[in-house]
Amino acid sequence: MYFSKEILDFFMTIGRVYLYKKDRILFFEGQKSTDLYILLKGQIRLYKTDDQGGVINIHFLKSPNFVAEMPVFEGIAYPASASFESDSEVLKIDFQKFKDHLFKNQDICMLFIKSLMAKIKFLESMINQNFMMNVELRLAQFLLNHQDKLFFITQKEIAKNINTTPETLSRTLRKMKQQNIIDTNKGKIKILNPRALRDFYANN
Repeated sequence: MYFSKEILDFFMTIGRVYLYKKDRILFFEGQKSTDLYILLKGQIRLYKTDDQGGVINIHFLKSPNFVAEMPVFEGIAYPASASFESDSEVLKIDFQKFKDHLFKNQDICMLFIKSLMAKIKFLESMINQNFMMNVELRLAQFLLNHQDKLFFITQKEIAKNINTTPETLSRTLRKMKQQNIIDTNKGKIKILNPRALRDFYANN
């Protein structure tokens, strides 16, 4: 998401920057939301925890970006938890201070609306991906969309992104490997037959 220098400079005057180490928690699911967060540097993972203690990844936010602006706008508890995927910088703003300027400044208002719309679109995509597709389809889509980055992505990261366990991912990769669609070497995935992968995705 794009923040103009003018808007970012203004946010700096009404907020305070905090530094967080990787794996630190920004907030927990169910915690009351009172402050607006802007991720200035780094990456945040939003996730939910089920009754059995399992983790369901919701979204990975990259900077710069608003974080969980909808709960604080609605005055409700956070529907998910947030942890840092890397060392990060976050600008924390008292929401009432932000709200005082929201409807007075057209640029800030439009930025906030665009952020909300982007997250709604992502939610629609996630619902389709996780409820309409099985693990094989989600993996096929991920591999097709990240062909040029596979050498730099770990299998653990892939499992997180497609909301499955490393064990399930390993079994699915093994199946694709037996079909000569992919190969693996030291944990890295190489696509051997992109056409077969596309056909698999298109026909399911």
